[in-house]
Amino acid sequence: MRAWLTMMLVLVSCRPADSSPELRLLWAQDGISTSSDSGEVPLDPVTSGCSRESRLQLQNVGAAAATLSVSTSSPLVTVLDAPATLAPGEAGELTLLVSARFEQSNFVESGLTIEAEGRAFQFHLKALVFLGEWDLPGPFDFGAVEVGARRSLPGTSLAELSGAFSQSNGALWFAPRAVGRHVLSVHPGFALNCPDLRVALIGEGVAAVLTGPTSVNFGDVVVGNAVEFDVPVQNLSFDEVQVAVSGPGFTLASPVTSPSVATRNDVGALVPGTLTQRVRFSPGTPGPAAGQLELTAGSGRLLIPVHGAGTL
Repeated sequence: MRAWLTMMLVLVSCRPADSSPELRLLWAQDGISTSSDSGEVPLDPVTSGCSRESRLQLQNVGAAAATLSVSTSSPLVTVLDAPATLAPGEAGELTLLVSARFEQSNFVESGLTIEAEGRAFQFHLKALVFLGEWDLPGPFDFGAVEVGARRSLPGTSLAELSGAFSQSNGALWFAPRAVGRHVLSVHPGFALNCPDLRVALIGEGVAAVLTGPTSVNFGDVVVGNAVEFDVPVQNLSFDEVQVAVSGPGFTLASPVTSPSVATRNDVGALVPGTLTQRVRFSPGTPGPAAGQLELTAGSGRLLIPVHGAGTL
């Protein structure tokens, strides 16, 4: 009987100690280092409409090494970097990206699960959302577009678009149906929780983007000689003017003036760009010659007939 008790005591004393990993998160709050093995963990505040990285320390305080798998329950909080393994006593940095772009409340919240050697450690992440300055492109200025045509700009998601303005396939569109200035003030699609935030869309509906002379007549030119004529064109769009000429004996010379794009003055009115294009007529044979000067910019297309005659 005494021998059996002695054996039992030896067996009990030889049981191995608990060798499972134990994890805890460490962070600094108000200058004070804090840690937790479960429960709520505060993250760095994030400005509404923005994203911010938040860094925590993940430490293995157990007696065994741990292979880790880290995940979050909310798409607003993503894991950028996490240690794959932690030896006993070792700590590694856990980097999270917190986004408040679509958040409708005062906080971004997410569950955090860390799986290690068959155990799951659960935390609740919470970041305060500030309604601060938004980094917005804008205003979206389409310039002049001919009635019945349309122009696109790359843009963000906007709400409440109407009238001449629309959006599709990641682009914003302006399609005027009447001559005149079109202005629309709307919310960004990711800022509906901030009613004071607005972005403007501006466009001008015009009858013609490009204007110039109705025709150019070079008159009589001796065969083998050349005459040049300067053709002035005004452009109300924000696109450069492209020029081509057709017809026997007609060629383009260097533009006299450029650039040719429109701008806005201090009060927001469109100021047309001006291009003076030099055209040369050098007949190779006697007789009448006719051609066409073609100018395009944005939605605009201007065709100017050119005429001349070769003489001996």
